[in-house]
Amino acid sequence: MKQVTLLCFLTFFITFSAHAQRGSDFIEQTPPVETPLGFFSGYFDTGMVPENRFTFDLPLTGFDYGITDNFTIGTNTASTLVTSFTFNPFLFLKARYRFFSNKSISSVITGYLGYFLIPSSSSTPENTTWLINFTNNTSYFFNSNNILTFHFNTLNFSSQNGDSNDKKYFKLSLNAIAFGLGYQTFFTDRFGIEGQFLYSPYFSISYDDPGQQTSLDFNTNTQSIPFFVRILLNYKTGKESNLNFGYWNFTNLVSGPWLGWQVLF
Repeated sequence: MKQVTLLCFLTFFITFSAHAQRGSDFIEQTPPVETPLGFFSGYFDTGMVPENRFTFDLPLTGFDYGITDNFTIGTNTASTLVTSFTFNPFLFLKARYRFFSNKSISSVITGYLGYFLIPSSSSTPENTTWLINFTNNTSYFFNSNNILTFHFNTLNFSSQNGDSNDKKYFKLSLNAIAFGLGYQTFFTDRFGIEGQFLYSPYFSISYDDPGQQTSLDFNTNTQSIPFFVRILLNYKTGKESNLNFGYWNFTNLVSGPWLGWQVLF
């Protein structure tokens, strides 16, 4: 299953890279209405980085570059630095394509791929982690300051420490499909608020740690449907930079503050 999912991601990435380089679109598009944060490509929005420009965000150290106005690629600069200094693969890639847009609607598909390998040493076994994630966000623009967004999300995450014969072996896996809504509004040129709500009709997480005699199996067949809520305040610290802070909650099990800063170069 892992290989099939990876093949789908690579097919998506290569196809849209070639398409973007040709400088054409599958559908003749009208650019969507300009919004205060439309030049950032966040996880829960339909923003696109302008052609030949890039954005950087903290604290995640995300980097996104606009190949065309409808195609953006990105990575995580922290993982790139770790790879450069350790020569161990810490890979995170992101590709976003806007396949439809007009003055009222914009729809994008985004693929994420993460691979992290920590080799074994005298005190620790090898650890391998995979992240594969696809999202589709579709926004309806009431006007430039009020946007309603529909979310669709599929996620596969797996992490394994050693093999079952190692004393420090553990395995964690997560699979989910989620749907949701988000709304963003700006009250002034600088200040706005946004919120997202997602629920997961299919959610499965398992954890196995024989050394600690711990085993967890949580899925929506036996538990209530998981949800995710996030509320942010946006404050534009410049014409092309934004500070956001707020709160997030996952199924009333895990929650905390949210803080980020984005800038366009």
